[in-house]
Amino acid sequence: MPRRIIEVDGEQWLVAVSGWSTQYTKDEFGLVFTRGTGPQREQRLARYSPLGAKSRELSLAQLTDAQLAELLAHSQPSWTAPEMGYRRCRRAPRLLPGPPSTCTCTPPPPTEASRRRR
Repeated sequence: MPRRIIEVDGEQWLVAVSGWSTQYTKDEFGLVFTRGTGPQREQRLARYSPLGAKSRELSLAQLTDAQLAELLAHSQPSWTAPEMGYRRCRRAPRLLPGPPSTCTCTPPPPTEASRRRR
């Protein structure tokens, strides 16, 4: 599957087609945006309707970097997308050096109420 790499706000994002078919078949495609690797990896998904080619690979090739950055700005986290299996990113253990994960799709820290339910 063809992939592209774009840079947005100093961060590199790998862009690939999701391979998921919606009810609209060739009228709507999903793009998976991936930043990082391992436990620090963040994945987001955007759906779009191509204006030119109806092939997923060709339509990805026809998008400019600015259009991909715009789709990334309107993308949804992986845990809200069926294409991504509703997966959440995992935070890296705090024992590792460096800053904690900046992943936007990690669950919020437990609240006092959620601690009492356990």
